Amino acid sequence: MNPKTENGAAVMEMAMSLRYHRTVILAVAFCFLPCITSSLNLEDPNVCSHWESYSVTVQESYAYPFDQVYYTSCTDILNWFKCTRHR
Repeated sequence: MNPKTENGAAVMEMAMSLRYHRTVILAVAFCFLPCITSSLNLEDPNVCSHWESYSVTVQESYAYPFDQVYYTSCTDILNWFKCTRHR
C-alpha cells in the first residue's frame, strides 16, 4: 500500500471522528441549556442584574376635528340675508 493513501485515509477518518464528536457535544449542550438557564433566580446572592434607563425623543402629530363657521348670503330676511355655514 501507498503511505500517502494510508495517511490520507487516516486524516479523513480523524476529521470524521472530530465532526461526530463536535456534533454530539453540541447536542448534549443544547439538551441541558434549558435546565441551566431556568435554574437562575434573581433573588440568589450570586446573580447580578443590570438596569439601564435611557430617553428617546419621539415626534408625534395629531389630527383633531375642526369646525369652521362662516357666513354666506342667503334668502333669510330675519338674519339680514346672512346664513351660518359649517365646514
